[in-house]
Amino acid sequence: MNVAGVLIFRGNLPMQFWGECVLAVCYLINRTPSSVLNYMTPYEKLFGKVPKFDNMKFFSCLCYAHNQ
Repeated sequence: MNVAGVLIFRGNLPMQFWGECVLAVCYLINRTPSSVLNYMTPYEKLFGKVPKFDNMKFFSCLCYAHNQ
């Protein structure tokens, strides 16, 4: 919920977009590697395949996706 609040604040979005921000945060968390899952993503653990990142978009924030 904190990250969704940051997206609202940094993106200068009205509060009516709270739900979309929460969905975006859940999407990102499910595609972030976790040490608890041996550095696999929750998506990968659930579906057995690596998630695709080619559909990522900027969310009007100072954080950007970086593919190494």
